[in-house]
Amino acid sequence: MQGSFINHYKPDDHEFVKRTIHCIETVYNQVQSKLTDFVDPSKQKIITDLCNRYPNLQCIYQGAFPNAERKRALLLPEYWSYEAEDFQIRTFFIDLSTNSSFVKHGDYLGAILGLGIKREKIGDLVVHNTGAYVVTDFVIADYIELNLSQVNRYPALIHEVSFSELPIREQEFHYIENTVASLRLDNIIKMAYQMSRNKAVEVIQRGYVKYNWNVCEKVDHVIANDDVISVKGKDKIKIIAIGEPNKKGRIPVKIGRFM
Repeated sequence: MQGSFINHYKPDDHEFVKRTIHCIETVYNQVQSKLTDFVDPSKQKIITDLCNRYPNLQCIYQGAFPNAERKRALLLPEYWSYEAEDFQIRTFFIDLSTNSSFVKHGDYLGAILGLGIKREKIGDLVVHNTGAYVVTDFVIADYIELNLSQVNRYPALIHEVSFSELPIREQEFHYIENTVASLRLDNIIKMAYQMSRNKAVEVIQRGYVKYNWNVCEKVDHVIANDDVISVKGKDKIKIIAIGEPNKKGRIPVKIGRFM
């Protein structure tokens, strides 16, 4: 199957597609279940697409939060049942108390990854009131609980919570509104991150930009409403609204910067 279908996907996804096919074929041929790491919506689509090519298989996603973005996929025969424990997920609240207003999403995530944890072992991380909720792989949960003692120089207390205690992810944005000459990706990057045009082109061409969770190196890629864009080391943004060109031909764009 690999030779037949892998070229349907972008080169950056080929290695992930190969691993997913191997995982699916193990489930299919050996009649067993397999659990993936946490994956973003783009990779979830790939997994679902590949699973649909095999009869009598089911692919179930779980990310703990009611409207999770990053999820684990449980692959198993269609006639098998499953339970929440099969996803091997644990959830925590990182409490910074009164210091939480000084800390952003990237600070929490950086503190966890700084322990040597791989990104794929972490699901969604949601900043909420005095701290942040985080979803983790069961395997590394104890390590995080024992070793995460501070975030951005502030002392942190971490305790486990149940799925039912997790809040609905109501994403907050810092809004930016301006006009652009065109809806090219480099123009949007320049506007959103207050970069020079040359710098915007550079980060795109170096592969530092993800467009809807996929690396995009095309500076002239045209964006649309609801697209999600991120630049390595910076906050993620979402295209909230695109207006009609004004008299000077410039296009109004409203961007939401994830908080």
